[in-house]
Amino acid sequence: MAKILPPRRDETLIDEMGRPTLRFALYLESLADTTNSSVDDIAASESAQTLLSNFVIPTRPVTITAVDYTTSESEIVICTDKVTITLNDAPEDQEVAVIHAANGVVTIDGNSRTINGETAAVIRRQFTTWDIIFVLERNEWVVI
Repeated sequence: MAKILPPRRDETLIDEMGRPTLRFALYLESLADTTNSSVDDIAASESAQTLLSNFVIPTRPVTITAVDYTTSESEIVICTDKVTITLNDAPEDQEVAVIHAANGVVTIDGNSRTINGETAAVIRRQFTTWDIIFVLERNEWVVI
């Protein structure tokens, strides 16, 4: 197969009818082929499969109003007021807490474990969501 050259800087990419030129279309196809083969390689790798099989998806949304709350497993916590969320004190590896601050400041307590090296973290902006994962190897919660 011939090597597809990328379009030149001053080359027209779209014709008068609004369609991509043949050269541009071929170039895009070549990029898609490269990307698809890379994705296939990643998906087929054992480490990717192990990572995906061990990842825990949050299972139950929990809405909080004006009360403090402690997580007990992977979950989604929607905070509608100023509250303190205390993370599970016995988390499993890769346990996830998704914390959403719908209104007000939300303080997140690591419950004897650190969150990115600190004992607590604070979400200060309304409508902000943090995904926090427990990494057993580091014995720490990490904001991702």
